[in-house]
Amino acid sequence: MSFYRLFAYVILSLAVLLFIVLPSVLLGLIYSSSGSQWLVNTAKTWLPETVNFSRFDGRLADRFAFDQLRIDSAVFSASFDSVSVAWQPWSLLDSSLVIENLTLGSGEIRIRQGQTAADDNSPSSLDSISTSLPIAIDLKAFELRQSWFFINQLPQQQLAAKASLKVSQTGQLTLRSLQLQHQYASISADAQADLSFPFKHQLNTSLTLHSPDYPGTRLKLNSSGDMKNLQGQFDVRDSANINGSFSLKDVLQQASWQADLSINDTTLNDWLSAFAINGLEPLRLDGNVNLTGDAAQRVQIIPDLDVVYAAQDATMTGNITLEGQQLTLKSVTLASPERGELSINGRVDDLASPSIDLTASLKQVLYEQTQTTGKIALTGPLDRLEISTSTETQIEKPQSATINAKTKALLESSQLTLETIRITDTLTEGEISGSAKINWQQQIQVNANINGELLGKPFSLLTDVQYNTPYVDVSALELNWQTAHLSAKGRLSPGSKVSVKLDITDLAGLPLPLDASGELKLNADIEGDISSLWLDMKLNSKQLVVADTEFSNLALQLTGAPDNHDLTASLTAFATDWQLRTRNKLADTSVSIELKEWQVDHESLEPFSLKKATAIRYNWQSSDLNISDLCLQQTGEHGAVCVAAQSDNGATELTSTINGLNLSLLNPFFSNAPVTIDGRLTADSTASWNWQNSKLNSADVDISVEKLQLSGLDESITFDEFSVSLAPNEDRFEARLLATANEIDFSTKGALQLDSLSAGSSLTGSLESRLGDLGLLEVLSPAIASAKGDIKASLGLSGTLNSIQVMPNINANINELVLAETATAISDTQISLAATDASNNTFRLDADGMVGSGEFNLSGEFDVSSQQLKAQLNGQQLQLIDTPKLAVTVTPDIKVTLKDNRLSVTGDVIVPEAEITPPQLSNVQRSSSDVVIKQQQQPKGRALETFADISLTLGDKVNVDAYGFQGQLQGKLNIKQKNTGVARGEGEIGVKTGTYEVYGQELIIERGQLVYNGGPIGNPSLNLQVVRNLPKTTGTPERVGARVQGTLQEPTLDLFSNPPMPDASVLSYLMFGRAPNSPSESSNLELQAALLLTGDMTDSFTQGLKDTFGFDEVAIDSATSDVNDTSLYIGKYLTPRLYIKYGIGLVESTSSFFLRYQLTDHLWLESTSSTESQGGDLIYSIEK
Repeated sequence: MSFYRLFAYVILSLAVLLFIVLPSVLLGLIYSSSGSQWLVNTAKTWLPETVNFSRFDGRLADRFAFDQLRIDSAVFSASFDSVSVAWQPWSLLDSSLVIENLTLGSGEIRIRQGQTAADDNSPSSLDSISTSLPIAIDLKAFELRQSWFFINQLPQQQLAAKASLKVSQTGQLTLRSLQLQHQYASISADAQADLSFPFKHQLNTSLTLHSPDYPGTRLKLNSSGDMKNLQGQFDVRDSANINGSFSLKDVLQQASWQADLSINDTTLNDWLSAFAINGLEPLRLDGNVNLTGDAAQRVQIIPDLDVVYAAQDATMTGNITLEGQQLTLKSVTLASPERGELSINGRVDDLASPSIDLTASLKQVLYEQTQTTGKIALTGPLDRLEISTSTETQIEKPQSATINAKTKALLESSQLTLETIRITDTLTEGEISGSAKINWQQQIQVNANINGELLGKPFSLLTDVQYNTPYVDVSALELNWQTAHLSAKGRLSPGSKVSVKLDITDLAGLPLPLDASGELKLNADIEGDISSLWLDMKLNSKQLVVADTEFSNLALQLTGAPDNHDLTASLTAFATDWQLRTRNKLADTSVSIELKEWQVDHESLEPFSLKKATAIRYNWQSSDLNISDLCLQQTGEHGAVCVAAQSDNGATELTSTINGLNLSLLNPFFSNAPVTIDGRLTADSTASWNWQNSKLNSADVDISVEKLQLSGLDESITFDEFSVSLAPNEDRFEARLLATANEIDFSTKGALQLDSLSAGSSLTGSLESRLGDLGLLEVLSPAIASAKGDIKASLGLSGTLNSIQVMPNINANINELVLAETATAISDTQISLAATDASNNTFRLDADGMVGSGEFNLSGEFDVSSQQLKAQLNGQQLQLIDTPKLAVTVTPDIKVTLKDNRLSVTGDVIVPEAEITPPQLSNVQRSSSDVVIKQQQQPKGRALETFADISLTLGDKVNVDAYGFQGQLQGKLNIKQKNTGVARGEGEIGVKTGTYEVYGQELIIERGQLVYNGGPIGNPSLNLQVVRNLPKTTGTPERVGARVQGTLQEPTLDLFSNPPMPDASVLSYLMFGRAPNSPSESSNLELQAALLLTGDMTDSFTQGLKDTFGFDEVAIDSATSDVNDTSLYIGKYLTPRLYIKYGIGLVESTSSFFLRYQLTDHLWLESTSSTESQGGDLIYSIEK
């Protein structure tokens, strides 16, 4: 055989071996379980890392699995209970690796810190990365079951994952889905990405945070772009309401980024609690924040936020810049219209070792009853920080004044020195000054010496206190100012004591942050050293008023160590005597209270007392509360209130029982209520409260009232049944209400279903109610004299607990309703209120009926979402007021609108008929000028704008008979008013016909006009003329009269007659119908006229004198019917038993003196002395 033939056979044999025999053998191996087992074991020895498994099962050609698979290396190890693979090997022929399923069972993965590879100084850059694969990879389903991750020294993490992805040969990644389940968070994502520079991508991510340490939060993040230009949006929900956008440019070169945040009415308290910041009022943010930064480590923050804290609004603006190790604050301002402004400027250099240069400016900062303007400056490093202040404070207590304060201080590492303290007041030009020092280098020593005069009272503060563990030496501690005196002296050491005394004669004399008055005395002896103190403290006050609440006979005594002491307390408040006696023990994280005595004794009720001693324990670290059978029993009654609590792991089970409690005990606390309540209350409840998330986990409540009775002035209503319940029902909670009163045909039945007891819990429910006798309104309100009719109502409830949606359907029939004060009679009236759409956003009110004999119609709609109202009232001849003194009939055509926070009232009101006869002014009781009416201050919010434009027309039957005037009015007046401004009018009100009677004489009103030309309605122009026609006799004028012009506040009087004569004569003829007989009588006539013209207004004059000068009596009176005896009398009590009165004649030169002295309760002495007579009496009175 030739060489070429032999070579051909060899080549052919090799080809058969390589392309037929070997593939056939390989296919035979991978398609058989034993062959696959042999291949896996053989390949394991070739791997650079150690791979172990307990069992292999399956075929490498399609599906196979490993049990107890473990991989170990120097920096990485992983172990899984099982690993299963399902793949398509034939897809390799199409240059694609298709894995149907890859599942890693539960296990653990450890990543250890390995040695850092030596730097070979070879250049590497992301912009040189270009990814291409020899084959495409398609992983259709990947799953990592719950496994533990250990990364270096970090805490262990538990993670589970599911994914589906595909990578093309050109490096295109398609992440079809990714789901990560961490022990504290869940993440889902999908993406499209190019694995070559510049890494163009599109990513959608959703994260849910459910950590026990932080509030539940949902985050959605979408980003797109590449390394040159990246942008995205994010949205945060649940614990916060924040959304925004961000962008990132030139990541590899001059990188810069920007983010815009929109914070929408977000409450931060849950997040603050996660960082152990508790006890704050609700803190809410709303607004925008802009953030920018670059590769030079420069970050700029620009806030524009509305901040709401403790129901107070403020805005936060400014510029905060962090550049390297320097922090710069530029006009970082917190401003509030009600609370003032705080602005900070400056910088902090070298944050690692800070050097501070900051200035805080205060502008009209309001705190309680003070208002401060000024500056505070901080300069220097932390170990030698200079502090200077210059402020001006307006105070209202103890008196209105301005306080100027200047201080200069130096804060060092172990000492604070107040080098200069200077405080002055502008009211009395008083000044206090001095210095103080606090040193804590080896021992704590406090020295201060400040003296002077402030607000007209001497001020002194002297301290010399030294703390050298464990002893405290109080060589001197004295504070004196206004009504307060504080002193302490002694030594805290075994066998010695420090005595403390505080004496405040009147709290009203101190600038306290709350309204308080009354006395307060404290005496305390403190024995032992600082580690084992013993206290004997007594606090007393005979009379104390705090925030308008009166306390009397306050006595508090504390005896024992701070962590183990007895406490007794007694006081009188709300017309009730309170007594308490406890034994208290304090630990590092808990307090235990043994409640030994608790008595509550109201003057009109049987007293309550503690049934037996009770133990109360609270641990503020674990939030565990335990109460063992706390029961208050009413003496002589069956009523008892019992409470118990048991806690475990931050959850408290609370049970309470009320047995036959008489509800009349509530009446003394609501003395101003129009009704009183009576009945026996029985209640049983259990609840579970979680302190960690402040959530009510469960509740079961059952409340019933036996013989519930509501009593008004003359009527009472007894309810046959009243009960409320709340109980779990399967996986929800159900609340029920049932109330019936057969005597007034009243019944109410309601049911409410709740998903949970949290504020955001969804709810559904309904309430059906019927009142067949409106007589209940007579009991509830004394303003209603009579009521007959019926009401039917049904309410549909939906939404959540903090956003309840109500769908009402209310129908009322009023057969008769009479108002007590005005005698307004409403009859034959039908009223309906219902929602107009399924969203419950719009409600419609319709009413038709009679007022007196006239008909009216009222209709309107209110849109809840937009806060818009449209309403219209029409009527004809409505008898609005029908009393013996005042009867008014009106015909209204009024429109009321509310839009954009503006309430408008417009339309026409015609008064066709009116009979006006006002009461006498002498019956009106006026408050003294020293009476101050205090009203509860409401939180300031956005003020409602108001506008009124009413046209008032008087008809032909408006008659007035008052104060000597009798006549008929007519005219038209247009009245306009904006907000609380002055009401202004345009038009004219005049007297059509009328007379004025004075001193028995009737004067004819020829012309009477009140003219309004757009000015204040309380000050019209006057055009009045009254005349008197006299009989024709010799020397008598034919006609006399008076003209009044000017304005109501500045009138002018002009007398006239025909023929002309002096004013005194005109006035005599006008008032008395005769001429003056003599000059003196002329004067008397003028006085008579003046007194008569003033009439009841004299009361206002005399009352003004009493209020101004503090007299007990001021009067103008006459001892006889002769006007010449008219005198001005002034009286005053010099003591509770001695009263004097002095009188001086207004017509004649006379005077009188009166004295009364009360000797006993029934015997007193009276003496009278005047220019005409003298006398005295001894008077004894007997009461029958």
